[in-house]
Amino acid sequence: MPERGGLAVDNGGVAAARIISAVGGHGADLFALRDLIEQLRQNRAVTVPWTQINSGEYLDMTGRRQLLQAGGTDILNVHGRISEVMQLGWLAADMGIPVSLGNTFLEMGVHTACALPEVVWMEYSFQNYDHLVEEPILVRDGFAHVPDRPGHGLNLSASARKDWAAPKKLTAKEMRTGPDCAVLARLDAAARKKA
Repeated sequence: MPERGGLAVDNGGVAAARIISAVGGHGADLFALRDLIEQLRQNRAVTVPWTQINSGEYLDMTGRRQLLQAGGTDILNVHGRISEVMQLGWLAADMGIPVSLGNTFLEMGVHTACALPEVVWMEYSFQNYDHLVEEPILVRDGFAHVPDRPGHGLNLSASARKDWAAPKKLTAKEMRTGPDCAVLARLDAAARKKA
């Protein structure tokens, strides 16, 4: 990884090549390029030695394994089922390939990231869900901090349970107060005939 600040590009193909060309000559290091597998060959064709390909995000376990075996990525992007992420992370570590962890709900992926030896990046996109828990995962100064609370360390807040709970379940009669529906009218007529 570069010593100074760099730029991560989440784009593909021709657009990625244009970004690499435009940025490369102006003093910014382009150090990660994350992309769909279909675009990987186009990205690989851009011969810039300081560019690393971060790929695999949209592949299943088999696809990611094949990507690793083919040497098709510099950094393996994983997220999803914890057991699969752990297996792939250890496979990548065995092959000397760094891992980046994609977005996870409430940044719970920080636990997985800490449990794997080769995680170099963890994707963070502020999704505004912090109000749902008493103490969200702390993200400060570019780092996600693992809580030392029991379990995953997140407790649903009492106010979130109150404010965001599902509304009262309506009865069938209460649900029929909308515009007339021919199907419901036939069902009602059939029910009246039986009664």
